[in-house]
Amino acid sequence: MYLQKLKNYIYPASLLGLFRKIQANHGELFIVGGAVRDILLGRKPVEYDLCTNLLPEQIKPLFMIKNEQGAKFGVLQVLFHRKAFEISTYRKESSYLDFRHPKKIKFIKQIRQDLQRRDFTINAFAYNPLDKTFIDEFSGLSDLKAKLIRTIGKPVQRFNEDALRVIRAIRIASQLNFDIEPATYNAINKTLLAKAQLPSQRFQEEITKIILSVNPEKGFNYLNDKNLLTTLFPGPSKIIGNLTSEGLNKTPRTLVRRLEFLFRKIPPKETERILLELQYSNKKIINRIISCYNKPS
Repeated sequence: MYLQKLKNYIYPASLLGLFRKIQANHGELFIVGGAVRDILLGRKPVEYDLCTNLLPEQIKPLFMIKNEQGAKFGVLQVLFHRKAFEISTYRKESSYLDFRHPKKIKFIKQIRQDLQRRDFTINAFAYNPLDKTFIDEFSGLSDLKAKLIRTIGKPVQRFNEDALRVIRAIRIASQLNFDIEPATYNAINKTLLAKAQLPSQRFQEEITKIILSVNPEKGFNYLNDKNLLTTLFPGPSKIIGNLTSEGLNKTPRTLVRRLEFLFRKIPPKETERILLELQYSNKKIINRIISCYNKPS
């Protein structure tokens, strides 16, 4: 049933044309990660991440290049039929320096090796919509059916490579209403986020996605259980402890309404400071959120 969804899905004509052009030039191409996962779940992908065995210098002559800033990492943004697509060359990563970025990358020829560097089993699928090739090296389909978030390989190693994966696990669980597999959950550690010193903008992006997810209460319960709230929301624990997520699932699914609900027990000055530090900088929206202080839910 799951694989039939991949085969029956109506892919954009521009995407299929891109596949034909790459393959006509002796390359292979796969849709990877979240797009494959979403189609398997019956969801429409937000975007298509694409991976190829071709090197950036082999891709450049084939397309108009929109952005090549990531070329040294094997990432190009190309234009095809007036659509932008990001294509990455298969690679291995090693020697992570700052709990976020690899020191070394090596271009490789095998998609299976590339999938091994990814975060969670349900994000490590690869699919070719032309020849219907489906690759699942890490039993991600079993985890998808069981509604589980599980790292590829040892959880501690995966989180040490990229500390943001700690929050991504919780965010994806909230978005899909999945559970986090026990060994993966046990490895979630707030110390990693502190060491990584990630910019507040990255936290804001993940917080926003949790707030707007189908089950934000699950996400906030995970964050609270792992003592991550004070890491994500800048402020004293006695203030952040007043963030109230119970009932958030029933609140209209807009960012402003859900922020109003979350912050309704936090004093206006603290609310403004926290939101500005997280770069929610629209004054009109902040004033509206502040106006809900101590209002009954």
